[in-house]
Amino acid sequence: MGDTVLNLLHSLLPRFPGVLEITLCSSDGSVLATAASPYADVETTDDDSQSRLATCVASSASQARKVLGASIRSTMAFFDNLIVIHVNAAPLIVCFICEVTANTGAILDSVDSIQATLRPVADLVAPEGSS
Repeated sequence: MGDTVLNLLHSLLPRFPGVLEITLCSSDGSVLATAASPYADVETTDDDSQSRLATCVASSASQARKVLGASIRSTMAFFDNLIVIHVNAAPLIVCFICEVTANTGAILDSVDSIQATLRPVADLVAPEGSS
């Protein structure tokens, strides 16, 4: 599964200029794979940070579903030199680490396409009986 997941993530990188790294996590925070842009010249985050962030996003999505009856499709955080976007592709969380000049709208507009691309992985990660 490792090479397949990595190939899927690498296939997403050229679609979104300005993305430095894409990390795929399960909703429990396990880092499944990370693909870095060959043009990335900054250190982004480590697996432990990605794991904690993914768990927070999954938990927030779960709580929103309970309280609001709606689900969170994505979250975005802005930092001095990076933008972090998390896409909820339950049971997966996709984290995009981007330059501040990245076209974040293109990523957010592509959530359905991203989920479709990663569906084979989501099916493997999903708990039995949840499909």
